[in-house]
Amino acid sequence: SDEDDAGSDAGSSATGVTGSDVEESPRWLQAGMASGSSSGGWASSAGSVGGPSPPLQQRPLSPHRGEHVVADDVRFLGSIYVSGRIHGTLVTPPGAADYGEWFPWSDILQSRNGCVTPPGTVVRLAARKLTLDTRGSGPCLVTSTSPSLAAGVPCANSSGATCAFLGQVPVRCRGPVRCGDLLVPSGLNDGVAIGRRCSEREDSLGIALESGDSPHDMEHTVLCLVRWREKPRPVNHVPRILWCLAVLMLCLEQSKIAFLLLCLATWPF
Repeated sequence: SDEDDAGSDAGSSATGVTGSDVEESPRWLQAGMASGSSSGGWASSAGSVGGPSPPLQQRPLSPHRGEHVVADDVRFLGSIYVSGRIHGTLVTPPGAADYGEWFPWSDILQSRNGCVTPPGTVVRLAARKLTLDTRGSGPCLVTSTSPSLAAGVPCANSSGATCAFLGQVPVRCRGPVRCGDLLVPSGLNDGVAIGRRCSEREDSLGIALESGDSPHDMEHTVLCLVRWREKPRPVNHVPRILWCLAVLMLCLEQSKIAFLLLCLATWPF
């Protein structure tokens, strides 16, 4: 009718959106335009209505009810704050196949223009900071390329990197690597890994899922399966027993046997 047409025209002129604009705009943008974002009014089925918006009815949200359902894709340009539960399955895009956590670079590396390192770099976590020096205590990790879930990432532009804790991640390697090899740090503190054919090593990064090689020891990328494991070290009581036997031999004036026991006690078992 003429009244309905006049009401729709008034609603379009109040929001500043014409009929052709709505048809050409994405649906998620149409929803934002039709929500009454113009000042001094709110949108309804009869067009724009002046005055404050009516109070929203408080209704519980349930994943099993047919209300509040958006059938199309929704894009958010800002942060999303949720105080309840999120039901569903997290589906990540192809190529994002690891879970990672963010850590800052060490003070020495931050002084080097922010320490811009490529993804797949081998680092070591020491005192909750990342360093390229893989010697010493602390787990050796790999910087993630495209994590499916990144935890601990700060809002500000801080100097750091996300390290893969679980999943598949590309690793910078040098030399021949066979599928099933353990990837370990090269020992040169250059952020590169090498392949080793062994059963278990304390500084292992993960298992190579593919083979690769490059001429003249150039770098290449190998997909690695990272499985975070923190198995307690078995306590080795052999050196302590040998030390006690060496002291006993010294008390019995058996210096040669004591010296032999001391040499065995310092041997890396």
